[in-house]
Amino acid sequence: MMLKPVRNICLVLDDAEAGACRKRISEAPAGVDAFELRIDLLREEDRTPLSVGSLIAAAVKPVVATCRSEAEGGGAAIPDERRE
Repeated sequence: MMLKPVRNICLVLDDAEAGACRKRISEAPAGVDAFELRIDLLREEDRTPLSVGSLIAAAVKPVVATCRSEAEGGGAAIPDERRE
């Protein structure tokens, strides 16, 4: 029996403004299986727990929230203890 390969498509939310991320979530193309929310690329005022939580709640697909360090290509100098 041949198994079909499984394909998962993750749409990266790399906008600086939470409103733009929310729009991309609501207008995601068919076939998107998950979202990656790049917290390190959000404006500082949009990196609050309330703002990030509302973005995650708006998604109807799973969300992987990442906050990359500058060494990992992150967009903001956020100390490791804050990124955790």
